[in-house]
Amino acid sequence: MNIFETFRVAMSSIWANKMRSFLTMLGIIIGIASVITIMALGQGSQERIGQEFETFGVNRLFISLNWQNENVDIMRDGFTDSDIEVISSVFSEDIVAASPRVDAQAEVKTRKTTERVDVRGVYENYNVIEDVNLIKGRFIKKEDMLSQRRVAVIDKSLSKNVFNNENPLGKQLNVDIGGKKVNLTIIGIYEKPESVFEQLAQTLGAVPSTTLYCPVTTLKNLIDSPSKYFSFEVSVRRTEEADLIKNRIVNFIKKRKMKSDIQGEEYYVGVSAIEQMQQLDIVLGVISTVMGAIAAISLVVGGIGIMNIMLVSVTERTREIGIRKAIGATKRSILMQFLVESMIISGIGGIAGTLFGVGVAAVAGRIMGFEGSVNIAIVIIAVSFSCGVGIFFGIYPANKAANMDPIEALRYE
Repeated sequence: MNIFETFRVAMSSIWANKMRSFLTMLGIIIGIASVITIMALGQGSQERIGQEFETFGVNRLFISLNWQNENVDIMRDGFTDSDIEVISSVFSEDIVAASPRVDAQAEVKTRKTTERVDVRGVYENYNVIEDVNLIKGRFIKKEDMLSQRRVAVIDKSLSKNVFNNENPLGKQLNVDIGGKKVNLTIIGIYEKPESVFEQLAQTLGAVPSTTLYCPVTTLKNLIDSPSKYFSFEVSVRRTEEADLIKNRIVNFIKKRKMKSDIQGEEYYVGVSAIEQMQQLDIVLGVISTVMGAIAAISLVVGGIGIMNIMLVSVTERTREIGIRKAIGATKRSILMQFLVESMIISGIGGIAGTLFGVGVAAVAGRIMGFEGSVNIAIVIIAVSFSCGVGIFFGIYPANKAANMDPIEALRYE
């Protein structure tokens, strides 16, 4: 019997037991779909996070006190405006801007409710470090810093919630910062697309918040903040040199403040946005791989289902096997007949599972706010694996059929 005849016989057998064959395929379909969906969503989330970091700024550095060192004292070891000014001058060829950052929580009464706001005190050049997309007005100026002006740059959504469709520029925004109520004059409106992190936080039930920018001198005065900063941010000119520049800045600060690494004590640490993105990529990659491996277990279960059904098929067709062997069918042709049937079941299940998995990944990606990225290599591996499952779990039933004694098979009722 040639391969085409073997294929035809296998298909006729599958078609004769359509429901049983479909239920057998179902395990493979679910397994393949699960693997492709998980891997596609994992890769899609990594790509989306990469895009988020591009917007956030992959050329950012964060320099801070090392709070794991018990000897660190912010009043003694913290950063001053003079420190940041000197660093900006010394590393002028390597960095674009440097700014401290002081954060506080506040509340703003809107037309309908009270909204939580993150107040961020920064230098006038912070919009170079973080992409603040101004759509109206201006950002903070040096004069605002020196005069400790009570001015603010707010988000478009907050502006709409407070002032509706009115032009908010020049208007007063009443803000409650730690129980202290102050009026801030609005000088600018910015618009920022919702990030995947914010979408995930809202999905988990977190209350969305918006960021309000004001001069760091103003915020320090309002919240009675220490005179020194525990951290500052830097924007580098060349992203590929971020780690090198980070280490140079940290070493410079140690020498400037006479802090050595005697006995392994680290007073200052730095981290780059690139490092954070890479660490997050590694975590997401591991999670996707582990989840994919767990989902792949269902393929083994599906393979066991194929073996079970093929053993039933061999038992049901014992007399047929006996007759075929009696009229000259070889052991090889019997083996191939059942092996091809097993491969067809797993192959069709693999293709159907792939299509189903791609569809589920697309729908789930839309719901989660990003597109699932289907890697063709993953699809090929998944389908090949499903065919391999069919071969592996089909060998025993096929071999059992091929080794039947024709006389005993003809006697079978």
